[in-house]
Amino acid sequence: FSDQAGHFYVYNSAMEEITGYSMEEANSSPDFISLLYPDPKDRKAALKGIEELINKKANREIETIIAAKGGQLKNVLVSSSLINYAGRDLFLSVYRDITKCRMIENQLMDNEWKVRAIFDETYQFIGLMTTDGTLIEANRTALEFSGIQAPSVLGQPFWDTPWWRHSLQLQEKLRQAVKSAAKGEFVRFEATHLDKEGKLHYVDFSLKPVKNKSGKVIYMIPEGRDISERKQMEKNLQDAYTKLKETQAQLIQAEKMEAIGRLASGVAHEVKNPLEILLQGVNYLEEKIPPEEKKMSEIVQMMKNSITRADKIVRSVLEFSRSGELSLKSEDINSVLESSLELMHYKVNISNIEIIRELSPGLPAIPVDKNKIEQVFVNLLLNAIESMPEGGKLFLRSYRIRLKWPRHAAGRRLADYLGFENDAVVIEIEDTGCGIPEENKKKLFEPFFTTKNPKQGTGLGLSVSKNIIELHKGIIDIESNVGRGSKARVFLRRA
Repeated sequence: FSDQAGHFYVYNSAMEEITGYSMEEANSSPDFISLLYPDPKDRKAALKGIEELINKKANREIETIIAAKGGQLKNVLVSSSLINYAGRDLFLSVYRDITKCRMIENQLMDNEWKVRAIFDETYQFIGLMTTDGTLIEANRTALEFSGIQAPSVLGQPFWDTPWWRHSLQLQEKLRQAVKSAAKGEFVRFEATHLDKEGKLHYVDFSLKPVKNKSGKVIYMIPEGRDISERKQMEKNLQDAYTKLKETQAQLIQAEKMEAIGRLASGVAHEVKNPLEILLQGVNYLEEKIPPEEKKMSEIVQMMKNSITRADKIVRSVLEFSRSGELSLKSEDINSVLESSLELMHYKVNISNIEIIRELSPGLPAIPVDKNKIEQVFVNLLLNAIESMPEGGKLFLRSYRIRLKWPRHAAGRRLADYLGFENDAVVIEIEDTGCGIPEENKKKLFEPFFTTKNPKQGTGLGLSVSKNIIELHKGIIDIESNVGRGSKARVFLRRA
């Protein structure tokens, strides 16, 4: 047991045996953690673990390396938790010496690699050919792979055997490879072979010339190694890496948004009250100005407009920082979209925009906070309308989908939020406006990012919308092409 200052209260004999230090030595050391963790990386990880333990108050278990008193490095498994001992909040840390286990595991791994190397060499497809490409020998692995009997292929041109007949392109490539190998060149390329069940396998194929003492090529050795598993592993690894990068980006964005939200909330609250006092003062002055003082009235009006503008920004910031709880109720999403459009009716009319509805009837009810979802739709509609200053077409769509196994990154992101084989409703708001430049697409949901002039927006509309949709366990994304318009999509789970 130890406290946050590193003072030990309980330090058993097993701990002394592992570290080589007694409790008196540990407590008398000015920096005992540096003695245990001489490697800065291990020390940093240990300190970070202590910090997480204090902040999250969750049990932790890590594997690390410590240095015993004599300098011997040991692999240890450390389990830590916070407990109350004798009225004090202390760390309970259990150290287990797993050095021997790791040594045994490493030896086993070495032996496994040796066995695997032998296995891989033994189970390759191997044969023997004459310099004109006639197959004269084929090993059992190659024959059994494709379900072939030796008499049916021996004595035949290699490119006419069942391993190659499925592809005219590969047959020609093999003919050219035979000519090169007959001249003494080593040839290697990736090919495909059909197994006895008709399944296509990827094969690392090579042709090695065999020379006599005088240097003349007398035979050629064809070798093939099935690399289908490796290819699949590479694909899986790439998919996993892509998903990891997506998850990392989402975590970074979530942490950033949380930090900005806290900061924004504090600043907004500090600014809101002074703004209200200023507005009251300006309103008072406005009443006291004589009618003939037009210049003074204009100045006061400018002040009032600026204060109103600042108040609008503060309210947007507060809305952005306030996640809050949802008041969920099953709603007809088409009706919610229509009510949102009604709020924008005047702006649509004066902007000379044609509304084209493609709303699927009979969609399942969706559990949503109607007011917040309306806020999202209004934000998206406003962005679409303002992107068409000369008029255009505004498409409103809704339809139902069922998520299948994802084949791409966007599909995996949907599946993570909405689940496989689950029904979802999609709402699309598409415009024929100016579109979004490529360099701005990644910034769309960042708070305070806007391409509008200061009088039109604060840059919080899409950030707030994204927060609201994520509170609903949904997804919002935007596709756009410069000069062709933009399409916003909202995915929501059905009730």
